Amino acid sequence: MPSYSALAYLVFFFSGSLATLYISPFFGVLLYEVQYLANPPGRWWYGDLMDLRYSLVIMLMTCLSFALRRERFTRNRVFEAPPAKWLLLLTLVMLLTSLWAISPAVHGPEMLRYLKVLAFIMIAYKTVDTAAKLEAVLALYVAAISYLSILGWESGRSGGGRLEGLGCADGSDANGTALVVGTVIPLLIFYLLFGKSRWARIAALAALVFNLNSLVLLNSRGALLAFLASSGWMALSVFRESSRRVHKLQIIAGLLLGAGLFYYLADETFLTRMATLHSLDPDAEEIGTHRVDFWMATFQMLKEYPFGGGARTFQLLSRYYLPAEWLSDGSRVVHSMWFEVLSEYGYHGLFLFVGFVVSSFGVLARCKRQFRETNDSYHLFQATTLQGTWLSLLVASSFVNNFYGELTFWLPAFIAAFGSIHLSKEGDSHAYDQVT
Repeated sequence: MPSYSALAYLVFFFSGSLATLYISPFFGVLLYEVQYLANPPGRWWYGDLMDLRYSLVIMLMTCLSFALRRERFTRNRVFEAPPAKWLLLLTLVMLLTSLWAISPAVHGPEMLRYLKVLAFIMIAYKTVDTAAKLEAVLALYVAAISYLSILGWESGRSGGGRLEGLGCADGSDANGTALVVGTVIPLLIFYLLFGKSRWARIAALAALVFNLNSLVLLNSRGALLAFLASSGWMALSVFRESSRRVHKLQIIAGLLLGAGLFYYLADETFLTRMATLHSLDPDAEEIGTHRVDFWMATFQMLKEYPFGGGARTFQLLSRYYLPAEWLSDGSRVVHSMWFEVLSEYGYHGLFLFVGFVVSSFGVLARCKRQFRETNDSYHLFQATTLQGTWLSLLVASSFVNNFYGELTFWLPAFIAAFGSIHLSKEGDSHAYDQVT
């Protein structure tokens, strides 16, 4: 007899599958979102399920449903979204790098996985074409990550003063999980302050407690910096953009509440680790403060490989550029998404990736200008929150390898859909005509 958790998942999976095949591929997007974030294969009850590649099945069903109904989804045009143009050029660079990759056996599978994610986020962008759908995507995003945090609250730290084995499908290490959990904090603050019902605000408060507790248990310094950066950005933006005193009081109350909860939940283990924040190294207790040395080694690699060396270049070459005592099993990761891109795809690849990042912020900046003109405070603060969420991921990713993480491409897809929905005039399907 399967566990109740396994039965609940099967009901969700099969009902979502039927909705995807018979109603809309949008339900497949929601189903995949939960599959990716909640990561059933990493849960104790997964062994009760039938042996099936659920993620692949969901992706195939969603693609089939979209192909059968593609004429319904004409509002969001992929290559009219500014981030898509940068992403296309970056993808071409990645494909060309296959010709001189240091290890084709490593680069090939990573490239294939990336292309699968890219194809799926394009479908997601096409199908999330109304404000109501985007609200559903964001609400489910919050719920799925909060589920992870509830699991973390139940299990507690698993050893070494950190909560391991919790994360989403990209990985279950503490730093990667903290990166994901951190992205939901700005959204929870937004729903706590501007939720459309009392119950929504109560749910947001409860979820905020669990997610802040999860950040404490995960004990990630990069995630703390991301939390401070995103919260500070939201506060600064509201004070700069809103002339209404009530909005300023709301954001002050929300941030004070969040900071108070965080301080209350912080324990001695967390505070001791945060006291070493200046080292910027997740493994400082083992190898000393060498993260900046890892980053600088990237420039030495680029002298020999100016166009990058393909996927995992730094890991493959680190033994030639770093002392043996700094290595783990003969290699080392660079511990920064920016230097990960730089080592793998060269200066030109990093330039295109930065363009992709900046253009996503640009979409939200254009939306905010429109919301100011129309005095639409709800969506103005929602756009600010999406900026905070994207900033949280980028700051945390500055200290971990996350270029191939799916959220690196999912969040800009949500942002592009937000722009397409809100920048268009009533009945106009060419949302970006006036802003590109």
